[in-house]
Amino acid sequence: MENMEQKFQEYARLLVEVGVNIQKGQNLMIACPVDCAWFARLCAKAAYAAGCREVVMNWRDDALTREKYLNAAEDVFDTTPQWQADMLNGYARERLAAIPDLRFIGAGDAPHILSVSLPGYPSQNIVSDLDAKGIFISAGSACHRGRASHVLTAMGLDKRTAAGTVRVSFGPETTREDVDALAEALAAELFPAAPVPMAAPAPAPVQTSKVPTAPPAAPSLFRRLSAWLKGLWKDGQP
Repeated sequence: MENMEQKFQEYARLLVEVGVNIQKGQNLMIACPVDCAWFARLCAKAAYAAGCREVVMNWRDDALTREKYLNAAEDVFDTTPQWQADMLNGYARERLAAIPDLRFIGAGDAPHILSVSLPGYPSQNIVSDLDAKGIFISAGSACHRGRASHVLTAMGLDKRTAAGTVRVSFGPETTREDVDALAEALAAELFPAAPVPMAAPAPAPVQTSKVPTAPPAAPSLFRRLSAWLKGLWKDGQP
């Protein structure tokens, strides 16, 4: 039993130091189902040992999620709580800031929408590439209609930057896993073989508003690990 405990601790350390590549002073968000809380604690401990500034847990429970979808009021699924939009926007800025040459467009005062540009990369090509990966974003500004956006032009952006601008929207179903997938996909547009490193903490969050529903997220890392870990743990959880 003690040997198995040590193996899990080592696995958590490798996950944090190699898989996530956490750096001293950075924050770490862990999305984890409640039945894997014991392993999340090991990862949090490993993260703090590696110099993590703060570990924030995002607990999930499949049974409660099912009850919500079956019984919650319909308007719950049409709006994004302010805390959720603020959190997602900040996390997205943190991840995307690590992509070289990527530019944030605008003041960022609408937390449910984030505009970024990959100068020199046509936005329609980016939209098409990400669409093929199941990631849905838009080209140009919210006022864009298939031509040069007068909004981006009025902002004084050069043609390369304006032409490479895409818009990301956050909805009630958007998760950090969606943001991670977005960051990896945008980085692949610039560096096809390069992963996205963790970035410095994001700027302070801003306000939110009603937004359309985003595509459903892929299963979290901890959820995918859950079945594997349960197979190894024959004598019960620690």
